[in-house]
Amino acid sequence: MILHSLIATAFLSLPTAGTEASAPPTAEPLSPNQYMEYSDPKNWLVEMTARVFPDGRLPGHHKFPGWTYSDFALILPYTQSTSTSWMTQTNEETVVAGLLINGIVANTEDIPTRTVPGTAATYASLELDAPVTFISAVGYIQSRITCVETEFNEKAAWDVPWPTGATPLAAWLAPDPTYDVITPGQPDHVQLLVDKWTDGNDPKQIPPVQLAKYLTANVLEHTRTTGSNTQSPLGGSGYRVPTTNSDQQDVPRSAIIVINSRGGFNVQNASETARTKKGSEHDLANLLTAVFRRAGLPARTVIGVDNDERGDDLIKSWVEFAIFPADMKRPLWIPVDVWELEDDGRSTRNWKQPWKHFGTSDLLREVPPIAYYFHPPANYRSYHLPGLFGIRSDTELPDFGTQSIHFEVNGAPNRGGQQRRP
Repeated sequence: MILHSLIATAFLSLPTAGTEASAPPTAEPLSPNQYMEYSDPKNWLVEMTARVFPDGRLPGHHKFPGWTYSDFALILPYTQSTSTSWMTQTNEETVVAGLLINGIVANTEDIPTRTVPGTAATYASLELDAPVTFISAVGYIQSRITCVETEFNEKAAWDVPWPTGATPLAAWLAPDPTYDVITPGQPDHVQLLVDKWTDGNDPKQIPPVQLAKYLTANVLEHTRTTGSNTQSPLGGSGYRVPTTNSDQQDVPRSAIIVINSRGGFNVQNASETARTKKGSEHDLANLLTAVFRRAGLPARTVIGVDNDERGDDLIKSWVEFAIFPADMKRPLWIPVDVWELEDDGRSTRNWKQPWKHFGTSDLLREVPPIAYYFHPPANYRSYHLPGLFGIRSDTELPDFGTQSIHFEVNGAPNRGGQQRRP
């Protein structure tokens, strides 16, 4: 409570378009079209608190004065829009953020939005340019997000062709980062799979939706998941407070995850998943994104906080790919809930049949997105297993540190009104 009270005084507006690098204008509500219907919107208030102790020692346990840095930056991700969400249209600030150093508010100016170089992935950059001595840093970001159910008209989109000529919409398709690194001197196992599944032919010989469906079926048959995010993404010594429910109506539920110094997102390289044929559910999504991209499909992985009551898997990831209908002014992003498809036993035997969770979803309405990537951008430090956020300084950072991340996800009024503070 004390921490949240302090951070509440540090609320600063975060522009939806970056002061450093503008992101595509994708935060307006999704418009129904002949290919996709959007229904039952639900507003969310999503809060993320990231704590880091760069030398691993906790304040209050000793008289260590802290390290001195010539400058310091902490970044936190947020999403402007996905195939199932947009920033809530409200008179209140859509995104606010703050930074505390040793428990004291450190922000004095607006916090810029930045994008990962070469991508459209947005994050808040909480920066201090002057020298600072500290033990602990806490970054905080709050987003207002509206999520919807989707109904995909697969039949109408089945034969939508690839775009011809140069498209003026390239800014919409800057690839968001994913863990897909080709080791020098090693085979590109993702490309080998695409070549195998297409018999070495040009994947664009079939329309995008058909290609995405066929490749999804092959990835599901190829990969065996080996445990949920109870084990892999959070690390063995991470701990959590599961979703709590209330019998009273209009009382928001909370989803809290705490990652300690040996926690984080242990996603593996897409090429490794392709080679070993196994990984976590997040590795499955990561591999599918990489396969889509190798085949020429614009694709991205989205990470969200699952506020559903179905279980305690509180972090969920899914894949989205884009098509270019000639009668639309922008790409149409289509969600692929690969976890649910795996549970349903989808495969190449039934890939030409309509699939729930391929475009159509009534579950992602309950999963407000928080990031387009598991790891912070290059040049930002995340201790042990990376965990969404990162820190940077021109002064050398300690080799060991402690980090944690805490989510609070609350249902927000659909018609405005004052939001409840946690």
